[in-house]
Amino acid sequence: MLLCCCIVLYDAVHKLVTISPLLMALCRFLLYLVAASATLEGITGLAVWSAVVMASYIVGLSYLARNESTGVVV
Repeated sequence: MLLCCCIVLYDAVHKLVTISPLLMALCRFLLYLVAASATLEGITGLAVWSAVVMASYIVGLSYLARNESTGVVV
């Protein structure tokens, strides 16, 4: 349910707020945990750390892409 709310919130406000890369990263983080919970082992430490790495990558990539499209030098 939290993942669905996060996706709807991101979809509604991603062009209006500057924290939209964080919302996208949260969506990807939660998606990774939902997928891990469907396995036999469930959510393990490796799954959580992998989700954190994925979210960090998404934040960095999203900020870079946003700044590239607005012409801001990084």
